[in-house]
Amino acid sequence: MLKQAIMVIAILLLASTSAAHPGHGDAGEGFSLAHYWAEPIHALGALGVLMIVVALAYAVRHVKRRGTPLAQDR
Repeated sequence: MLKQAIMVIAILLLASTSAAHPGHGDAGEGFSLAHYWAEPIHALGALGVLMIVVALAYAVRHVKRRGTPLAQDR
């Protein structure tokens, strides 16, 4: 439970720091795809989401092959 609380707090803190950075919301470029791909803050968020998706896909594939969750293999 403590780990989950720490994770929630960390996510909220990270989200608040990336909510407003220079160029966000400017007329024209602020909401374009180029802005989201060019800004490192957005790239880090996308990388984090990609890592979660890959981990979940690996876990689902593992369960389908072996029929057991990852933690029970040890």
